[in-house]
Amino acid sequence: MENQILVRMLFGRGYLPNFQGILCRGFGCQVVTGRSLREVCCQGLGIAERFLEEEIRAVFLDGHPVDDLDTAIVRDGSHVALSGSLPGLAGISMRRGSPIVSFRREISYRKTQQEGEIKTGWIQLKLFNLVADKLGPVLLRKGIVLKGNEWQEFLEKQPPEFWQGMQKLEIDGKEMPPSAACSYDWPSLTVRLVVETTG
Repeated sequence: MENQILVRMLFGRGYLPNFQGILCRGFGCQVVTGRSLREVCCQGLGIAERFLEEEIRAVFLDGHPVDDLDTAIVRDGSHVALSGSLPGLAGISMRRGSPIVSFRREISYRKTQQEGEIKTGWIQLKLFNLVADKLGPVLLRKGIVLKGNEWQEFLEKQPPEFWQGMQKLEIDGKEMPPSAACSYDWPSLTVRLVVETTG
């Protein structure tokens, strides 16, 4: 992604709720595409196999619920959504291996003939509920990528407590006061965001 600028933030404990909106709306991750969804999750995103099997109950690839993580192939530009258990009958039907999977057979993921080459590419990732709580901090520490206009919108919505709780801000390798984050022309840039905590 062009015109990328690195933003590093340091907070104390309890910062994650501020970033829940970003995690749910989606963010960019660089992974090796052309591989199975299981490989992308475990090798590309660093998700533990046990967590993937026991905690991530619903997986969507390009809007389609996925049952078999080994046959679903992630392409450059794919959208991936990961969630814990979802409520209600609709939520049950969307789970992997659901006993009522027939309810959504028409929208389930189907492997196509052209799945794309194996290469370094980008996916758009969304995290929900328990998965966002557990994986959000890990991926924020590794770094996520956002469109500049999304980042600016996020900053404009933050309450005073967000800025007061920020212990350190670096933009493009230079330490700055938190207020400096609002003085950039973010929409013209792509933001690589790294968020760390002291606790």
